[in-house]
Amino acid sequence: MKKKKILKFLILGLASIAFIAFMLWGLRESSLILVSGVPKEESADRNVEIGIVNVKYVDLDGNKIADDDIIQGPIGEEYVSTRKEITGYKATGKEPFNKTGTYTNTSKTVTYIYKETTENTSVTANNNNVTIQIQSRREPTEYKLEIVSEINGEKISGSGLTVEKDDTKLITESTINGLLRAGTITVNDTGTDTYKIYELSPSIKSGEKDEEKLIEKVYIYKAIEENVELKFEKVWNDTENKYEIVLIDADKYPNAKIELLENNVIRVTLEYEEIEEERKIEKFDLSLDKYIEKVDITDETGTQTITRTDSDTDLLKIEIPRQKINSSEVEITYVLKVTNVGNEEGYAKEITDIIPDGLKFIGDENIWSINGNVATTKVLSNQLIKPGESKEVRIDFKWILAEGAGTKTNFGSITESYNEKGLQDTTKDNSDEEDMIVSIKTGGDIIYISSTLGFIAIAIVVINFEKIFKMKRKENE
Repeated sequence: MKKKKILKFLILGLASIAFIAFMLWGLRESSLILVSGVPKEESADRNVEIGIVNVKYVDLDGNKIADDDIIQGPIGEEYVSTRKEITGYKATGKEPFNKTGTYTNTSKTVTYIYKETTENTSVTANNNNVTIQIQSRREPTEYKLEIVSEINGEKISGSGLTVEKDDTKLITESTINGLLRAGTITVNDTGTDTYKIYELSPSIKSGEKDEEKLIEKVYIYKAIEENVELKFEKVWNDTENKYEIVLIDADKYPNAKIELLENNVIRVTLEYEEIEEERKIEKFDLSLDKYIEKVDITDETGTQTITRTDSDTDLLKIEIPRQKINSSEVEITYVLKVTNVGNEEGYAKEITDIIPDGLKFIGDENIWSINGNVATTKVLSNQLIKPGESKEVRIDFKWILAEGAGTKTNFGSITESYNEKGLQDTTKDNSDEEDMIVSIKTGGDIIYISSTLGFIAIAIVVINFEKIFKMKRKENE
């Protein structure tokens, strides 16, 4: 009996030793690793290389929205990656082409793309104050603003309009075919915006003109209101996932119809009225009048001066005796008179005088600049000439008698003018000319000889009468 018990314990001991040995051998040959949270048995061959796959989760802009995952396994074995749920985002686009595959000796990257669904918020409480922070990304929305100008339902062109926001001009344009595309309003936040449409200049249609009175009848197409305010309430539409504009007080202006059309178009239709008005015709017009003011004729006996005014329109003719031609000098003073015959003030910036052959400039070189036979002056350039006023400038010449007598024509013109309103001189050719004739007096010698013969004849007659008288006297005695 005792031997049987010893044998029984011996068998149990050997069985226990065998079991323990078996378990130890199994632990030596096999181990467990965690791959992406799933146990997987490692190869018994410790020389097998491990491949790695990186799994990324990003939004449409490539921003990271969740922590990366790493899966790994023996090279040559298959791997499987899965898209995980991320709060506030949903899957978009195609599934990655390499979401499944085989481990290799180079690392791989699998990218899952998501788009935003609803707002993510974090709520914190502090002393009974609750703060909600919006963490979602919102896309801006664009609206097109267009302005239509009409009168009695018909579109009119030429209305000058200005669109402003916060006293900043966004656009200043005129309507073309009754339409002004004022640009784009980009909404990227909530709140209220105010845009103002000002009528910068009305559209004007010309009527009859009276050039003598400088009056023109015009028809003005003018908006009744000075300006129109567009008040926009900007809100976020969770359903459409975009910003929206709500028009406030859209019916406030009786002459403006404000509409929100399809495709995010805001249209403002301005109603105009026609006003008949007489207006002054703006006319900038300088006129040039040139005349001889003075002629000095000097010889050995002295100086003779001839004076004239701009009212003297007859041709000036001077005769110089032949015997005095070499001893005489003729000096001429011309006046160039600029008169504003329009109704807008301005300046004669430059005056030009053409010097005829045979005349020599002897004027003030501080006033005139001479280049060949052309004389120019800017002496009046800073002198404002108001409507009805005149300004004058003079130029002096000497007639070179040795080069001959005859007719000299002096030509002057306004070659540059200026008006602060940008008006052009309505007279395109502001010029004038003045003629003068110097002739040689050839009848002086004949008159002198004839006079001498006359005196001799008279003397002879007197002598003869005296002889006859004496003879008759002797006969009577």
